[in-house]
Amino acid sequence: MPENEAAAVDYLQEQGYSPTTIEKDESGVVILIFRPLPDNQLIGLFQALPMHLSAKTGIVMGDQPSIT
Repeated sequence: MPENEAAAVDYLQEQGYSPTTIEKDESGVVILIFRPLPDNQLIGLFQALPMHLSAKTGIVMGDQPSIT
C-alpha cells in the first residue's frame, strides 16, 4: 500500500534487495520492480518480500503469467 512504500523498501534493502523501479497502478498500489536475478537467487528475493507490509504480492518473470 502507498503508506507502506518507504517501510517496504527499507525492509527489502536490509535483506539485500533494492527495487530498480517503483511504480503505482491505477488504484495507487505500489509496485516494486527488481532487476533480473538468476534462478538460484529468486527464492531469496521471494522470502525477503515484506508480506506484513503488502496489500498483495505477485511475481512476474519475463513473459510468464503472474504468480500470486
